Amino acid sequence: MMKIAYLDPYPVPDLRVASLQILQNVDAFARAGAQVTLVTPKDSIEIAIFSGVIFIAMRG
Repeated sequence: MMKIAYLDPYPVPDLRVASLQILQNVDAFARAGAQVTLVTPKDSIEIAIFSGVIFIAMRG
C-alpha cells in the first residue's frame, strides 16, 4: 500500500478553490488505494472525506 503525506497550507474548510482541489486530490488518492495523511494548519476542523484518509490538524 502506498502511503502519502499531503501537506495542505490552508485550514479546512476554506473558501479558496485550491483548498477544494486539495481535498478532491486526497479523496482520489484514497479511493485508488493509498493511505493518505492530510496535514493542515491548526485552525482546521475535521471533515468527512473518504475513509482511507487520516486527518491531522497541526497545533502550534
